[in-house]
Amino acid sequence: MTDESPHPHTQELTVLGLVALGKRYGFEMEEFIARTEMKRWNEIGNSTIYKLLKDLSAKGFLDVKKVSGGRGPARNEYHLTNAGEERLQSQILAAIRSDRSIKLDRLVGLFFMPLLAKERASGVLSTLLKELQSAKKDLEAQLTELEGDLIGEAIIGFYADVQAAEIKAILKVLSGLES
Repeated sequence: MTDESPHPHTQELTVLGLVALGKRYGFEMEEFIARTEMKRWNEIGNSTIYKLLKDLSAKGFLDVKKVSGGRGPARNEYHLTNAGEERLQSQILAAIRSDRSIKLDRLVGLFFMPLLAKERASGVLSTLLKELQSAKKDLEAQLTELEGDLIGEAIIGFYADVQAAEIKAILKVLSGLES
């Protein structure tokens, strides 16, 4: 199963990634998302988490087992299946290759990039970095051409700033992968 569509379902990727990171229960995912303010860039709510956990389990991407809750009721504990691991990897790659950086698909892919094998992650990120650095030159040229066009400068400047932030984040992740 290697669905590498250009616009991955970032909510699905988020849930699969959080399970892979060791968040085994829905409430742990809720707490993590709240603590990291992930909702600022990822459209995922608490009800979405539980729906996705159910759907991903039904599709065979997650194993679920009931675990005694001590004093409270039993709760569902989730683990990736082999198919879930494959789906996670294909979703990470699709997100990082997305041309929708403004929609933040790449950010979700970048967030979970360390879950891929180091060589694969480094290769994908190095390729993306070259593409972004080339595109940066194009944006700089556009800015020069638009001098005096307030709206054009603002829009292209915004994209240039986002791209600069992406480059900085990619370099940081690459540095972490190399250490």
